[in-house]
Amino acid sequence: FITLNAAKWGSGFATNGWLYFNQVATSGGATYLGNRDTLVALPQSPNITHYQAFISLASACNIHYSYTREQIVEAYIVRGTGGVADRRLLANTDFAAALAFSEGRDIHIKIGHFDPTFTEEKGMVKAFCGEMIIEAGISTEEPGFLALQAGYYDFARSMLLTRPAPGVCLATLPNFLQTRVIAHAYVGTYTSTGELRAGRLEELIEEYLSIHRERERAEASNYINSCLLVTQGILQGSPTWNIDPDGLNLGWAGAAIWYNKLAQMNGGFVSASQALPRIHKYPSVMEYVLEQKMQQDDNINPSARFEPQLEQGIAVQFADARDEQLARVFNMIFQFWEEHGYAPEELGSHTRNQNNSLIDAMNAIFGTQGLFDMCRNTDTHPVAQLAAVGKGLIEAAVRNLGFSLASGVMGGAAYILSEHIGAGLSAASGFFSTIAGIGLVIGFILYYIVPFMPFLYFFFAVGGWVKGLFEAMVGVPLWALAHLRIDGEGLPGSSGTYGYFLILEIFLRPFMIMMGLFASITIYSAMVKVLNDIFFLVVSNITGHDPVDRGACTITGSTGLFELGDEMYLRGAIDEFFFTIIYAVIVYMIGMSSFKLIDQIPNEIMRWIGANVKTFNDERAEPAKGLVQRITVGGGAMVGRLQQAASSGTSAVSSGAQGLIEGLRDR
Repeated sequence: FITLNAAKWGSGFATNGWLYFNQVATSGGATYLGNRDTLVALPQSPNITHYQAFISLASACNIHYSYTREQIVEAYIVRGTGGVADRRLLANTDFAAALAFSEGRDIHIKIGHFDPTFTEEKGMVKAFCGEMIIEAGISTEEPGFLALQAGYYDFARSMLLTRPAPGVCLATLPNFLQTRVIAHAYVGTYTSTGELRAGRLEELIEEYLSIHRERERAEASNYINSCLLVTQGILQGSPTWNIDPDGLNLGWAGAAIWYNKLAQMNGGFVSASQALPRIHKYPSVMEYVLEQKMQQDDNINPSARFEPQLEQGIAVQFADARDEQLARVFNMIFQFWEEHGYAPEELGSHTRNQNNSLIDAMNAIFGTQGLFDMCRNTDTHPVAQLAAVGKGLIEAAVRNLGFSLASGVMGGAAYILSEHIGAGLSAASGFFSTIAGIGLVIGFILYYIVPFMPFLYFFFAVGGWVKGLFEAMVGVPLWALAHLRIDGEGLPGSSGTYGYFLILEIFLRPFMIMMGLFASITIYSAMVKVLNDIFFLVVSNITGHDPVDRGACTITGSTGLFELGDEMYLRGAIDEFFFTIIYAVIVYMIGMSSFKLIDQIPNEIMRWIGANVKTFNDERAEPAKGLVQRITVGGGAMVGRLQQAASSGTSAVSSGAQGLIEGLRDR
């Protein structure tokens, strides 16, 4: 009776404390972790410079078909392969209608000509001028994610329509007018489209590079950044952060469930921010040239992949002579954007192409920001920052695993053309899988393990209290026997006294577990925030600076960073790669030392009344101990399996290719 009621009263005591904490901590619209404005990290703005080439090519294609072939080219949203109901004009369809038309799936846009005879094409539209896909329906639960996708949809319309409708994120969408002017000038100068002969191509190019390029990029970048800021504001005000009545009904034992929302919200935001409109296909003439080169050339220069000339100096053959002329113009436009599409002065010191495969691969994975943005954005809650960076690393790792498998299979196929090409692609497969494995482990720690640790420790602590209660039920008869004595004064005596302390421990443990949760999250957040404040300074000075002469560098007094003009020179890609690993390990160690309080406080609190009583649950191993080692081993095994799969695919495809060649020779 005493034991069970102590457990009941102790559980009620903790639940009352939890409900009171909710009432006080969430008053005025706040949350358990403070102001809502700090709970959503702003992701790194995605790169959008590659869209200018696609806009220019699609516009040149449109003007050519309209004037030379008298075919109306428009942007359509398509689905299926059926009749009129399977296409919509992009200009007349807003995001909500497009999402409903696509039945919540990706929105497929074709820039081409509609003809009822194109029965095998989606929507009876042949994409002469390219295709674009917009990822949609990422999350229907959070309105912020839908608002972001609506903003990206309007951004796609601004690229494909000369007069876009007002945008969701900003009233004024970028119009890319001068990008289209350059395309029209190329078509008018190098094709037989007499109406467009301008003779001002060089003048227009000079004017564009000196004035309009930066302005159009700034407009597009401002729009994308405004979409991210609008989404961040919506997510910060999301009802997800509100008190969940069902969670409160769970009592004190459900206290740790809420904290997983940080990773859920920030991870979803990172994924949605990277879901920009995707260029699915370039104009059909360019796709035809690339297909011919892949079939007949041993080596394809990526920068010249659309040049209508094969490796042996033979021109690509076209069924229509106008296509040959158009292909050459498209290649000129593509080469123009290859040369002028990226402004080197806008790129950080370690996002520029270094002509080093290792450094360039690390740049592709980590970029210039990521980790270092965490050190700058100190207003955001550290757990939210960790979740955002971890999710970004996982996304990059998954992409690199895809590159690894593709390189392995392509390596096997390439043995048909050249043994050296096949060996190179096979080596690339192993390289990508190794880099991906490292990124996957780091991202897994930051995005899954660290935000999950409060729940993990709390869950096992609750289970440990229940097991301690069962221990008490078994030990109560022995405790009763401990009251028997034949000498001395008092009822319990020295033998029975400890039982009363154990009963008190059963009563206090639920409340102390909950206090350990609050203390651990508070201390962990404070320590990571301090780490973010000082880690930037530490890594910028720990091993000096790049010995390459970059001009007159000065050291700022506040941060110790090396400064070159207006550009802060941080660390090279190699340094950032290893410092990211170190940072992840430090953050994990801080989490381990902080979240141990969920166990340590209830285990050791009885010392304050002079009692040193322990239950068998106090001696159990830590739930998260060795977790990273197991994940590292598992991740290494998984990556090893993927490498074996890629290697097996390479061997199988190359063996089949060699067998095919020998069979053809025998015949």
